[in-house]
Amino acid sequence: MEVICYGLTLPLDGDTVKYCVDVYTDWIMALVLPKDSIPLPVSKEPNLYVQSILKHLQNLFVPRQEQGSSQIRLCLQVLRAIQKLARESSIMARETWEVLLLFLLQINDILLAPPTVQGGIAENLAEKLIGVLFEVWLLACTRCFPTPPYWKTAKEMVANWRHHPAVVEQWSKVICALTSRLLRFTYGPSFPPFKVPDEDANLIPPEMDNECVAQTWFRFLHMLSNPVDLSNPAIISSTPKFQEQFLSVSGMPQELSQYPCLKHLPQIFFRAMRGISCLVDAFLGISRPRSDSAPPTPVNRLSMPQSTAVNTTPPHNRRHRAVTVNKATMKTTAVVLEGKFSNDDSSSYDKPITFLSLKLRLVNILIGALQTETDPNNTQMILGAMLNIVQDSALLEAIGCQMEMGGGENNLKSHSRTNSGISSASGGSTEPTTPDSERPAQALLRDYALNTDSAAGLLIRSIHLVTQRLNSQWRQDMSISLAALELLSGLAKVKVMVDLGDRKRAISSVCSYIVYQCSRPAPLHSRDLHSMIVAAFQCLCVWLTEHPDMLDEKDCLKEVLEIVELGISGSKSKNSEQEVKYKGDKEPNPASMRVKDAAEATLTCIMQLLGAFPSPSGPASPCSLVNETTLIKYSRLPTINKHSFRYFVLDNSVILAMLEQPLGNEQKPRPVPKNDVGFKYSVKHRPFPEEVDKIPFVKADLSIPDLHEIVTEEEPANSRLPPHLVALDSTIPGFFDDIGYLDLLPCRPFDTVFIFYMKPGQKTNQEILKNLESSRNVQPHFLEFLLSLGWSVDVGRHPGWTGHVSTSWSINSCDDGEGSEQDEVTSSEDVGASIFNGQKKVLYYADALTEIAFVVPSPVESLTDSLESNISDQDSDSNMDLMPGILKQPPLTLELVPNHTDNLNSSQRLSPSSRMKKLPQGRPVPPLGPETRVSVVWVERYDDIENFPLSDLMTEISTGVETTANSSTSLRSTTLEKEVPVIFIHPLNTGLFRIKIQGATGKFNMVIPLVDGMIVSRRALGFLVRQTVINICRRKRLESDSYSPPHVRRKQKITDIVNRYRNKQLEPEFYTALFQEVGLKNCSS
Repeated sequence: MEVICYGLTLPLDGDTVKYCVDVYTDWIMALVLPKDSIPLPVSKEPNLYVQSILKHLQNLFVPRQEQGSSQIRLCLQVLRAIQKLARESSIMARETWEVLLLFLLQINDILLAPPTVQGGIAENLAEKLIGVLFEVWLLACTRCFPTPPYWKTAKEMVANWRHHPAVVEQWSKVICALTSRLLRFTYGPSFPPFKVPDEDANLIPPEMDNECVAQTWFRFLHMLSNPVDLSNPAIISSTPKFQEQFLSVSGMPQELSQYPCLKHLPQIFFRAMRGISCLVDAFLGISRPRSDSAPPTPVNRLSMPQSTAVNTTPPHNRRHRAVTVNKATMKTTAVVLEGKFSNDDSSSYDKPITFLSLKLRLVNILIGALQTETDPNNTQMILGAMLNIVQDSALLEAIGCQMEMGGGENNLKSHSRTNSGISSASGGSTEPTTPDSERPAQALLRDYALNTDSAAGLLIRSIHLVTQRLNSQWRQDMSISLAALELLSGLAKVKVMVDLGDRKRAISSVCSYIVYQCSRPAPLHSRDLHSMIVAAFQCLCVWLTEHPDMLDEKDCLKEVLEIVELGISGSKSKNSEQEVKYKGDKEPNPASMRVKDAAEATLTCIMQLLGAFPSPSGPASPCSLVNETTLIKYSRLPTINKHSFRYFVLDNSVILAMLEQPLGNEQKPRPVPKNDVGFKYSVKHRPFPEEVDKIPFVKADLSIPDLHEIVTEEEPANSRLPPHLVALDSTIPGFFDDIGYLDLLPCRPFDTVFIFYMKPGQKTNQEILKNLESSRNVQPHFLEFLLSLGWSVDVGRHPGWTGHVSTSWSINSCDDGEGSEQDEVTSSEDVGASIFNGQKKVLYYADALTEIAFVVPSPVESLTDSLESNISDQDSDSNMDLMPGILKQPPLTLELVPNHTDNLNSSQRLSPSSRMKKLPQGRPVPPLGPETRVSVVWVERYDDIENFPLSDLMTEISTGVETTANSSTSLRSTTLEKEVPVIFIHPLNTGLFRIKIQGATGKFNMVIPLVDGMIVSRRALGFLVRQTVINICRRKRLESDSYSPPHVRRKQKITDIVNRYRNKQLEPEFYTALFQEVGLKNCSS
């Protein structure tokens, strides 16, 4: 064999090399069918000898000076023998398969890695070489799957061969054939089939199972590396073999343009893109013949002039309407579908394709991928896309659907089962699609239209799928669980009609999720697990507040209350049909205090908020705005002051302030107790005659204990008062300061969003802040987006969060109308979005569970100057009409709650000048941290994102919370730049918006619905941004060790007030004090 190995290196002028090849190609058949001509040792140990033969045969493929047809013939002979060996051998060991794969990789690299020589052996053998390699590789995947190092080596080597057209062609055939098999079992037989030629389909061994197909498809998809590299000769020519050839004999580098193979790169790039386009069509259920496609004329890219022309035609007037497709995750890889589907009048197969015509296919992709995806990051991206498409569909149905083509002159009828196979032509007429394209669409509609052709159908399908997987595959993965709960919370806010059973399914699944997590063994309990439970309780609250009628159902109410009991006490009272343990007999053992607090918050939500939000005071306050100051004002009696109130505490959780004074109306005087009655101790009061005591007791009498058996003389003071009632002494110094302190503690979590606008080329904070001084400086869609986030409120008269602690939660208002004239002046001027900088006005959003202030920072001196100059130049741009309307018209989105606080009497409002007087004297503002500040940046040019000066703008995003007493040190003014989440919004020419997220770090990083790189519609942008902000802030609170829910802080403060100001009266003193004037006692003291 050593002699034969040497013979393979000899010149080709004789028959020696041919005889050596004949011998070796005969001997390797020992692994297929032993013959008498094969030596006995080879027949006995064929795997061992074939491995050596394959290594020797590499010598035949080394290029020679006398290259000719003889070497090509011998190489083809060997390749055919290798094909036969791989196809028919059934006893080949794994070691032999690995040697065979390495042999094919090495001979391919020897011939295909260097620059192509016209007419050389590589050019003649390229198609056969790469074809045999891929075929044998697929066979190896079926019989002994290659290990990762082999896949990595193959990927690196194939990247060096991409200047050969045959490599891309063969790769396209293989990946299309694998995709056809993949779709068949991934989406089922009803999904439109992806047809490939029989010759290509036969490349995939029939015995390859589904799991092997999926794994092979994923790896072959990436084997070509980045296909965009084919458009750059500098990358293709940077391989080692090319670098060797770049130096001439004299050692001087040659020009790239001198290599003919690089001139074919445009054609190769086109073929690669055509293959990828076929894959995109396949996953969308579109099967088109490609006979009408022709490759572009090969050009030398190095000498092409770079065109800087820009298409200035408005997008809605272009003949070919581009549709941007959102991210879709396929199997185990996220494939970004940023394809453009346009009309082609020259094609007899293609008809106008709109986004609506692709909607069902995209939905199918998302649902199918969600059922099969195992990667957590991919799964979270799909969950975000699901809420995106459901909300967009709901808004589309609510506002009506307009055509995407023809300038919007024709309306597209509702996309329903009856007309989903009809597309609107550019001329306004409608005609059925051709049979070739109708079959896959109709096949898809038959299976999926029933559930996904409307927003309600999408919502129902999403609920069913997410709830099923939340309680099975996802319940042990924290990142996916949090994203799934966020999706369910978002789905609860989608304004479409859903059956009671589907809503009950969502609530019940969240309850089941909490039961499972709480019942896990003690060693598995961790902070992360408890964060998942807290998030589930928050999701439950969202569903209950958005659908309060659900608790009208007895079984739903029972299930929810059982879950609340489980969270508070650690167990249910009724664990089975037989065992019942009463609440008073249970030892409280909650999973953690955080879980208990979340369950208590849910109970508070049920008892106080359901059916009562928004309150008559408006959504800015979940409770009444009436307090002591209001009652004093309306009493119209000069003798009444804050000391005229009596204060009591019920159950250590509710403070009652009672005023027993005439309110100025005609009232009869109340009876005054007489001093001569009831004080003679010889009088024994008996409600029944003495004969009653002679009647013998029955069992029912004995079941009721006497009063003296219950009350002992060792009881503390006030023992016979109504249960859990404690009187407070308001004369103790500091009492009213603490009451004012309590009033400043919010009832809901509060968040703050700072909005910036960045024009092209800007890098400094001053440039960015000045953009919003006039509506002429910004795009109209930005102003519309701004109004979709919340509604305008006056800071001086707003009882909720304003974005800064010094102006927030002003319960009383005493505006004498001075601000109304100023508002009229402001509304007639073009002050831009800077009017919402928090000084006079702010954008505000609130629901039952949270409140958000949207602040637009701007230079303070610039805003003041604009208000005093009374400039009214409004004739240059249509944008001018938007900003004055901000202060008068309702918001543009459909779901915002109207601001009922505008209906309050002006006397109930607080003027800016008296705002600081509400702060408790001598006491600091209560600690409200930690809090999360989110920045939203509108960027006109996407590349400017990296230049956004966040560090310089940190001083503009202060809320005052970071400087309050006892706030977390990590949230003071030294907040790191990376801790501030930033949502960048970039408007595209298509009318859609591209999203980039940065700054969200840690294990709670990926928040939905908006994910990095997502494309969203104009109508859904405001909702998705607001929902993402809510979820970001909730996750930050979950991550914080120092956060306490609002109800816990208020409860702790009430407990502190009780302990500090409790009135230690005896029972007679307590009742006597009720009949005394409060003011008299104060006067005497």
